[in-house]
Amino acid sequence: MKVACLGPVGTFSEEAALSHWPPAEIVRCATTEDVFRSVERGLCERGLVPFHNSTSGSSGLTITRVLAKLAEGKVLAVEVVIHPVVWCAVSRKPLEETEILFSHEEGLRQCRPWMERSGARWKDKIERTPSTAAAAQAASENERGAALASRRAATYYKVPVRVSDLQEDPDNATFFYAIARDHHEHGNDCCTLVVSPSGREISQVAGPTVRVGDPAARVRRTLLVETAPELEFHELAGGLDDENVKEFLDLLRKERGAATVVGCHPAYPLTRMVGSRNTGT
Repeated sequence: MKVACLGPVGTFSEEAALSHWPPAEIVRCATTEDVFRSVERGLCERGLVPFHNSTSGSSGLTITRVLAKLAEGKVLAVEVVIHPVVWCAVSRKPLEETEILFSHEEGLRQCRPWMERSGARWKDKIERTPSTAAAAQAASENERGAALASRRAATYYKVPVRVSDLQEDPDNATFFYAIARDHHEHGNDCCTLVVSPSGREISQVAGPTVRVGDPAARVRRTLLVETAPELEFHELAGGLDDENVKEFLDLLRKERGAATVVGCHPAYPLTRMVGSRNTGT
């Protein structure tokens, strides 16, 4: 099986793909759009795209890109992959002898307490990189440089790990959607991701339950996309054959004029997500 993910070698996306599908052939892509394109065109059976981190939350730009691509309806979200993210400080020389720090923005966010304690030497000399792998590569080419990177990136670019487990939360993890062209049934414990025209009369509720006749349809989350305010994404508890899900879809189609299923995947723990205790976050 071929799996598309964000590259280059050493990104946490690649690390997650290798961990989740050990026998797979990994196709590394430059952008989220390229990951989707690889699956849409049948070049890869699966794609892996990040949409949330348990420490730093969802990047507005990242979640916008992912949900906007799903809304096109060419692929489906068929699984949520949760991958532990462990940050390391890597450098050719001891850290106290380094003068510049290379890091992706997420590294700085997820390692904030460590940076506050130990990052004074790089206060005005932090260079942001497009990926964690790029940070490790930059440190490998600069003997006065350090980087926040994955252990895999450090190994690949042959840069010694000086300190590890720098993340603020020891259980730090990134959530990925696995995307595919075909839908697969997952049994009872699953979620359905639905896109509909925006309209607050349905999603403005107290708590995670929306009453749709009797019994209630469970709405785990409702997501709004910055670049597409006319759309809402509802994550429903239940599969496509669940009566409550069918009832909620019927209501959306009646009151909004449209509702499209863009994913169906096994359920995952919302308790590990930042700001996701109830609908509307």
